[in-house]
Amino acid sequence: MKKRYLIVILLLCTFQVWAQKVIYNPVHEGMNFSAELTKIELTEEETILHFFMKRGVSFIIPSITHIQDDSNQGDKMFIKKAVGLNIGESVLVDNPEGMIYKLYFPPLNKTITTIDYKEHDSGEANWYIKNINISNTTVAPKLEKQPIALADLPKSFFGSWHDKYGTLIALATPEFLLYEFKMYRYRDIYKTGDGTFLLHTSGGNIDILKHTQDSLTLRYDKMVILNRDQRNITMPEEVKGNWKHFMGVKKIRITDTYFYNDDTGIPNINEIENNRIITIGSSKSGDVFWFLLDNGKHFNAFKAEKNGSNYVLTPTGFPGAIYRKVKNIN
Repeated sequence: MKKRYLIVILLLCTFQVWAQKVIYNPVHEGMNFSAELTKIELTEEETILHFFMKRGVSFIIPSITHIQDDSNQGDKMFIKKAVGLNIGESVLVDNPEGMIYKLYFPPLNKTITTIDYKEHDSGEANWYIKNINISNTTVAPKLEKQPIALADLPKSFFGSWHDKYGTLIALATPEFLLYEFKMYRYRDIYKTGDGTFLLHTSGGNIDILKHTQDSLTLRYDKMVILNRDQRNITMPEEVKGNWKHFMGVKKIRITDTYFYNDDTGIPNINEIENNRIITIGSSKSGDVFWFLLDNGKHFNAFKAEKNGSNYVLTPTGFPGAIYRKVKNIN
């Protein structure tokens, strides 16, 4: 009889315990701030939202931050604590690899399937994530990172990549990734799964979540799905010729194969730098061109972007260093 009672008690305890549930990369209907919601943990004691924030962003988590049942706008469940930052204090993300932080809320009823996240109740600064799906019970498998050599990067990764609008977003080479016209040099590369890998770069970590010959999914500050540009882009006639820096001391002559950078107007610079063009990328419209250059010592990149009826030329990292085309370089 005692053994029978013990079995009943154990079964009751088993049914009453909330098994921990983890949702990776939760699906939602939209958000209006720069962070990325990477994971949600649901336990009997609390609800934990995991975020990633990219470098350069300044933000604050106010004490009225809360989650709420999306289906019937039930009671607000206010934030209890945070890990990685202090509630109510301004944060500037200055780490090149960004930052992660966790926000803790009261536990959710098991019947709730979607929630809203809100940092304010009203006004222009009403930061939110709408209709977060927490019904997904799929747990992402833990993948071991395996270091690989640069030479083992898949060839299908290299090339020019557009978003669905035809905007040039990324240009991948065996040495670096030009993403949103910023250069990310590879430091370490790890294989994370079948056809996926993690790039440790000079500007932080970039996850290659999926890639084929024709499509690429990556995550840095956000997740983007890109399509390969299959065209063979050559030097446009409108870009070839002579260019002059807006301050008048620097000049560039562009041919089909070289950028000849003449900075001899600056003290202690006595030679013209010959930069070989190694790759050209373009938006589908032809309003933007990216040029990857190699002078034998280091890589560089320039962008030609149409402004009105003419192009302007700028180097990566210096958006204010504008060159305009001239008929005579002297």
